[in-house]
Amino acid sequence: IITFATVAVSAYRVSRMNIVEAVRGLPETVTASREGTFTYRLFGILKALVRPVMFLISAVKNLANRRFGGTLRDLAFTALWLLILPWIVDLALAVLRFAWPYILRGWLTVLLGLILMLGGAGPWNQAAPFSIGATMVLVGIGLMLRHIISRWPAVAPLPGLLTLAGGATLLIYGVITGSVVDILTAAILVIIGIAMTLPAFAKRTTLRPEFIDRLAFTLMGVLTLTFWILPFDTLDPVTGTLDSNTEMFFISGVIMVAAAVWSIMYNADLLLKALTFVTAGIGKLRPVLVLAVAYPMSAKFRTGLTLAMFGLVIFTLMVMSIISSAFSNTLADTDSVTGHWDVEMQVNPSNPIDDIEASLAGVADLPSTDIEAVGGFISFPVAARQADAESPRWKNFSIQAADEAYLDGTEYTLHSIAEGYGPTENDVWQAIRNDPSFAVISYFSLADSGQEEFGADTSSFRVDGVSIDDETFSPIAVEILETQTETRISYTVIGVLDLVADNSGNMIVHKQSMDDALPFPIPETTYRFRTAPGVDAKETSRTLESSFLEHGAEAFTLKEVIDEQVAVNSAFNNLLTGFMGIGLIVGVAALGVISLRAVVERRQQVGVLRAIGYRREMIQLSFLVEASFVSLLGVAIGVALGTILSFNLVDAFREQIPGLEFSMPWLQIGIIIGIAYLFAMITTYLPARQAARIQPAEALRYE
Repeated sequence: IITFATVAVSAYRVSRMNIVEAVRGLPETVTASREGTFTYRLFGILKALVRPVMFLISAVKNLANRRFGGTLRDLAFTALWLLILPWIVDLALAVLRFAWPYILRGWLTVLLGLILMLGGAGPWNQAAPFSIGATMVLVGIGLMLRHIISRWPAVAPLPGLLTLAGGATLLIYGVITGSVVDILTAAILVIIGIAMTLPAFAKRTTLRPEFIDRLAFTLMGVLTLTFWILPFDTLDPVTGTLDSNTEMFFISGVIMVAAAVWSIMYNADLLLKALTFVTAGIGKLRPVLVLAVAYPMSAKFRTGLTLAMFGLVIFTLMVMSIISSAFSNTLADTDSVTGHWDVEMQVNPSNPIDDIEASLAGVADLPSTDIEAVGGFISFPVAARQADAESPRWKNFSIQAADEAYLDGTEYTLHSIAEGYGPTENDVWQAIRNDPSFAVISYFSLADSGQEEFGADTSSFRVDGVSIDDETFSPIAVEILETQTETRISYTVIGVLDLVADNSGNMIVHKQSMDDALPFPIPETTYRFRTAPGVDAKETSRTLESSFLEHGAEAFTLKEVIDEQVAVNSAFNNLLTGFMGIGLIVGVAALGVISLRAVVERRQQVGVLRAIGYRREMIQLSFLVEASFVSLLGVAIGVALGTILSFNLVDAFREQIPGLEFSMPWLQIGIIIGIAYLFAMITTYLPARQAARIQPAEALRYE
């Protein structure tokens, strides 16, 4: 679709190219088409509404004139338009053509953005429409400023000064009160005030269109980029906590990269002047560097697309690498994941161990001082429903019935605690030991834990009444149905386990509650052991497995299990990163195509350069530096924006995920950047070498 759209736009632009430009090979100038009158554009909407009728009338006329081919064509168009979709597209395009002049003037863009912001912060409670609306408002402000200055050449300083004074006053008030919203609003007003005041003091009474465009579009890009790099909870005091899903990652990436490229390309000449100043003392290398930067900045649209392509790919790879590294580091704290247990042993339920502590005393190769704590449990599937739900329905669930020793020894941390049962985790576990009707539920059993987005079974039981953002909640009544005996047991949920706990999808209860309710005893099939400091957990697991072999024991260290999970997650993330890395190949190929095209386009230019004293190695180096400039600038944009967004993501999840810390995987990032730059140089080397071999006489005669 993107390829087809690109070809279509290119074909449209070629068809409208100025004849003189095409014949003489002059640079293409893009001129805005004249907007039609209000009546003409309104009539276009009416024509789109009655388009099927117009086709039908045309078909009747062709039939009356015995033009049967035209009749069939118009009847076919009538039927096609009556299929609704073409009709809707036609009407939408007509409405867009009608509104486009007002969108370019900015006020309609601001209005549509405000509608999206109010909808996102109001009834929809979604971050995506709110953020897109805020971006439209900022863009609309820039367009309004552009329209005002271009229509008002001799700008009076009073409006700008008043705006600047109001922004400064609000800024002081925001700093005093500590209101982030007031500070951001004041910053916008100050920037607009400066932009409106500076032209008034310019020596020219009529500002150049290039200066107006730079002022307006730079303002749009900087404000948009500032908005998107803010921490996610900055506007929570005003909007509340808005719901956001994975679409925000794609939206933020596209908008942030576009804003950065936009700002850079509209200030390309300033970048070139800065480079000229910096390279003033380099000598022979200076003309090479200046030439290498001047050409890509002269073709802003082409260079901007290349920068955006590089930036988006690097941005995505950066975010994936940093987030993957941060989540892998959370699993490195095995005590938080396993509840401070070291070894797990599973036995055959048909031959259970009656008394695990007494049995451990009979193991000669395992000193009693090696084991600090031991506890057992059994996990099995049940049906569950929430008693106070509007329409309680039985859904699939699993329960973990643990003995008192397990509840006494576990050190799982809790994400949230019910009111009256805290304030610490030990208070909750003590309450479950004292009253078997209490229970603790896993984080992923919450209704808003987001499991459905990742393919989890939607028929599984989820708890309402407590959110992932809640630290406390009202106790929740849950009813369990043991499917074999149809026994029902009521529990009160008084705690929610942390996100990193290794029993996702379970509810931990006291085993005594199951023993009292069911007509048959429930054997413990899983045991966990905490080893003493300095004891080899791997050797302990081997000893346990060999000692309880007659019970079908299988023992392993929990650290090994976690390491395997980390390895699997890392392999999956690396696979996704590899697929995203294919985008680098596309970007590098595009850079190579641009270099090949540049050799043909600039053949005469190369001849002139050779004629005035440029050597072959200087021409070749100029093309290589040009490719380096574009690729490294795109990489810098992707790395900077990806790092900022990753930091905000980690900061937002840190409250929900203990142990989650921002860290930079420097090796992986270095490999990504190195591969991108290396292949960019490889694809550019051959065109650069070809350009260096052009003979001046041949190039100057080239047509």
